[in-house]
Amino acid sequence: MKIFFNQFKITLLISVIGLATVNVGGSIKTSDKVAVILSGHELYHEGLKLREALLEKNYDVHLTEVHAKNVLSIPDWSETQLGKDLDGHYKQLLFIVTAHGHKTFGANILWKSLLDLVKLFEQKADEIFIHLQTCFSGDAAERWLPQLGNNVKVLTTSSCTGSATLFNPPLMDWNIVSQIFTGYYLKTEWPAEWGTRASNAHEEQFKKLHCNSKVSELAELIGEPCGKKFAGHDCCTKIHIWKGAGEKLAHWNILPINLTIEKEYGSEESTHVKFLNNGCELLPSQFPIMEEHVDFNPALPMVISEYGYESLVNTLDPSKNWKLRTCHIPFLIGDQNGQYPFRPVPKEFKEKNIKPYSTILEINGKKCVNDNCAKKDLKLVHTMRLGYYNTRQINILNDNYDSWQPQPHRPHPPYDYTVTIIVCIVSIIVLVIVGCGIAYCCCYKKKSQSVYEFRSNTPVEINIPQPHPYPTRVSNRTKI
Repeated sequence: MKIFFNQFKITLLISVIGLATVNVGGSIKTSDKVAVILSGHELYHEGLKLREALLEKNYDVHLTEVHAKNVLSIPDWSETQLGKDLDGHYKQLLFIVTAHGHKTFGANILWKSLLDLVKLFEQKADEIFIHLQTCFSGDAAERWLPQLGNNVKVLTTSSCTGSATLFNPPLMDWNIVSQIFTGYYLKTEWPAEWGTRASNAHEEQFKKLHCNSKVSELAELIGEPCGKKFAGHDCCTKIHIWKGAGEKLAHWNILPINLTIEKEYGSEESTHVKFLNNGCELLPSQFPIMEEHVDFNPALPMVISEYGYESLVNTLDPSKNWKLRTCHIPFLIGDQNGQYPFRPVPKEFKEKNIKPYSTILEINGKKCVNDNCAKKDLKLVHTMRLGYYNTRQINILNDNYDSWQPQPHRPHPPYDYTVTIIVCIVSIIVLVIVGCGIAYCCCYKKKSQSVYEFRSNTPVEINIPQPHPYPTRVSNRTKI
């Protein structure tokens, strides 16, 4: 019995360890690819668009919006919510900083403090890609370079020393960082008297890109030389590569997807050039359960003016990738002071809790997933079906650096435990079979031992009458 109990304990211990391993493996694990976005004020929702694009590229995204009135210096990033959320070790980490240095709605954090955050990333990731879309970020890049470890593979900026990143409000969806990490590029031909552009991708360079294209080819694809004046500043419209020019775009899953060529300003249709991926494009993640049907009563116009820029939808993308903007829309023409007034987001968006940059799947019953939708479908929208990703909370970093305010969000969709349940059932069956086997072996061994002891210790002589083990009344009367 003691042998049986000890063997049962060992078997049970092994099974419990096995089940624990199954449960850990079956839970929602941290992705090998993680993206950290520090974005400016929610006015532009630039970080939200990047988040949707990177989720689509199978990154686990952590977005923090900075709402600080003063320049922040974080003494210990590991104590912040971001540091606590990054609780694993990752193969690849994207670190994107947007709108840094803008006093009104920028991610205003000291460069030294941001470098401390990079040092934390170096402990948590094998490979790191850093992009700084900031004002005058070239100085920071030059100071950072000598202090970066070998696992920082790429360092790029959207501006250079002494020059700010050019930002043109009417083309807020087409700035450099959005193009790089969404994979959707734009070529425009604006009249010279209309001023500079936010970016100007080159069609010839786009068509040359292939599966093995490198980061260096992005510099040839995007923008023009720095030096243009805008709002009294020297401005950049290109990408600067400080480290990692030879890194492959496919390795980071930031291959291009589409180039929109707008040959005539304000035209109803644009030309779309698709990237010939030749099988090297990684499959995008599919929308989970997070789809919703939205009714507008009365019907809501999504095109504010005849130009696509003043629309609630970025219509310069192919319609299968149309996103519903949930931020204020700038007027096309600025005032005499160079300021761009904004149209407010329709109150219906907030009333119906529409998720920022949701993908438009249907308009008035017409499916957009095969590029069937057109601008005219947006003139009066009765119904929409939207798809979006179930994402983690958005952290809000304010002047009280240790106060991180999570934004309300929907709960995670129920995880599919089918595999875990099946493995658990199989483990239990194996446990029962093993236990029964042990019990049978122990009982058989005990019975065999008893028979053996009986035969060896109690000799019986043949042909000698033996007393009846249980005398009866009949035998007693016979004896009398």
